[in-house]
Order: sequence, then C-alpha cells, then structure tokens
Amino acid sequence: EKYESRALDFLPSIFKSWPDHDYIVLTQPHYVPEHPFLQQGYTRVPPRAGVVFEHELYVLHRGSILDFVSVSLACEGDTEGVKSLVGGLDASANVLEDLSRFLAQHCDPAVEGALPLYFFIAKCLTQIVGIVVIRTEYEIEYIRARYNIEEYIYYNYHRQQEHGHMHFCIVNPVFQRHVKFILKEVLRQSHKTCLYYPLYPSYSDSHSAMSVINAMIPVRPRRQITYPLEQLGGNAPSTRITTGQEPCVLYHFNRKLTLEPKIAVNHRVVVVGASDTSL
Repeated sequence: EKYESRALDFLPSIFKSWPDHDYIVLTQPHYVPEHPFLQQGYTRVPPRAGVVFEHELYVLHRGSILDFVSVSLACEGDTEGVKSLVGGLDASANVLEDLSRFLAQHCDPAVEGALPLYFFIAKCLTQIVGIVVIRTEYEIEYIRARYNIEEYIYYNYHRQQEHGHMHFCIVNPVFQRHVKFILKEVLRQSHKTCLYYPLYPSYSDSHSAMSVINAMIPVRPRRQITYPLEQLGGNAPSTRITTGQEPCVLYHFNRKLTLEPKIAVNHRVVVVGASDTSL
C-alpha cells in the first residue's frame, strides 16, 4: 500500500515485454472496491443491457500511459483531425458547424447576443484525441432557480461570465484518464470557473459529452413553486425563471473538483418505479 501510487511505472515495461500487444484487460468482482491502480489509466467498459456477468471489465491501451497531452484552441489546420475524431458520431455535423463558427467569428451568431464560443482540442503528440465546445452560460439564473448548485459553489464568488455551458466533450476512450486535465485546461484558458452540462434525452443531438460525465457531479433539482402569474402581475418573477425549458439532468464541474478524487461504486442497483424515479 505504501507504493501503490507508483503502480503505473510497471506498465511501460509490460508493453515492452509484449511489443505486439496494445491492450491490457483486467476484471474484478463488482462488489470489490475499485483499486487506485485502476484509476491511473484503465477505462471501465460498461456492460451490455441484460448482461449479469459478476465482474467489471477494465481495459488499458498502451497509448493511455503517454503524458504528452496538450490542450489549445482550434486553428484552421485542425479541421481534418477533428473530422477524423468525430466521424461516424451522430453529433458530428453539429461539432463541425461549431468549428466553422469558431474559426470564422469566435462566437455563435445564431444565438441572440452572439455568445462567445470556445472550441478546444486535445492533442497527444500530433494527433487530436479530444474536443471540447463551450459557450458562456447566460441562463445561470434559470439554472440557479431550478438546481441546487450552491451545494458545490459559493455563487456570489463567481461572476456571470465565469460560468460556461458545455455542448460537446468528445474524448478518445484510450485517453479517458486525461479528462480531468483537459477540463482543467479548458477552465484556465477560457477564464471560466464553472462548467455545466445538461444531459438531455437520447433524442436530443444538440449536446454530447458522455465521455466526460464520470468526471462531473450531478446537481439535485429544486422543488419548484407554481406561481399565479396573473395574480402577481408586476410582482411576478423574471421570465428567465418562470419560462419552462426542455427537462434535463444537470452535471457540474469546477476548479476544486480537478483535485478531488471520485470513489467509484460498482455495486448493482435495481431501480423500481416510473417517470423520474431513476433520476
């Protein structure tokens, strides 16, 4: 236990001994706590629906032990690399459209007020292994009214322009262990302190960040007040708060979370109920 944090040092020698192998596969019972060694490079593979195998599957690629990952804003020469990364994904057209907007104007003219747009790329050596697309979150009052974000931040310590709305975060699964580093660099270079990601139903293609959800935390929704708007008249709350939007699950990330490890719980949970019970 004294030296378990250095377990990653064995991996280069393992791949050197088997130069024709690219993966290490490891399984462990789902009721066994996740060993810190698994958090240093292994990616958990979610089981298929209906599978009752008693072990969790972890996979590590030889490329994941490389530490030459850098994050920067996209430029004209990155277009082909982004196309190669997102090709075949349902959201690829939306990602490439955002890339074109960023390269042309660094903002989204399709949104009222032309919200600032940031398109970051993550590279390992010369290959693009991830992209992050964020906009400034100007609906923060709506989020604050419907989700209990004060559980994780002191709201008054953050300026409005320091809240970011993440639309896309697509990272090659091989480099999953670098997700926190990528998000930390996105916060630093965009001068944001908080990121929000709304998880919409599967039919929505305006967002895609499934590869980063494990690094974020879900935010509990608030119980809502039904306002009699006609009776309140001019005393009614702002329309930003009362106007309904598409229901979603909200995930949050901030600078403090970049340094806090998450404990993985692989126990099987059975949810009995309908509607929003499972949320």
